[in-house]
Amino acid sequence: RLHFGSLTECQYQLSTYGILPHSLPLYINGNINLDPHLRWVQSCVMEENIADRPTSSSSSPTRALETSITTPNDDDVLFTGGKVSRQAGNQRFQALTLGFSNEYDSDITAARKRVIVDEIIAQTHEAGGRFLRRKGSVWEEVPFDELRTKIMQSFRNRRRRLLAARKQKAKNDAIGGKLISGEPLPPDVIF
Repeated sequence: RLHFGSLTECQYQLSTYGILPHSLPLYINGNINLDPHLRWVQSCVMEENIADRPTSSSSSPTRALETSITTPNDDDVLFTGGKVSRQAGNQRFQALTLGFSNEYDSDITAARKRVIVDEIIAQTHEAGGRFLRRKGSVWEEVPFDELRTKIMQSFRNRRRRLLAARKQKAKNDAIGGKLISGEPLPPDVIF
């Protein structure tokens, strides 16, 4: 079946068939990245080699060890459980969510919000980044459905913090909470 439209539109259409957008080796600028495909081929070969080996009761290799990441790239987005990360990938992610926040927070459909989230994912992958979370002493890629949920939550968190800051400013303005400027008080003044 053929799919026509922009890369984002095609990714959205294919996702309805269970084909995840990040599994496609295409970038918005038209470049083709075969790295994910080659990694998949390599993992298939490794699985076949493991299956061909005689099994021993003392050790059984697991797929988790094959896909674990010990050192993230600078372009990776790290989900660190609420801690602020100074990683370049995280800063790019924050800039992307900031850039899309006005449109995302406007009155648009859920489908359009998913397209925005998919665009953020595609731009991060295009820059060479992955979305990782800590699992023990290593990092693992966040599954696509969970990733989409995390990105949508980041938009909601940003909107909630912005509203709270506006509410606090309005409260301070209402009670006359203006900053005082001028010279410091002399040291002998006691309150």
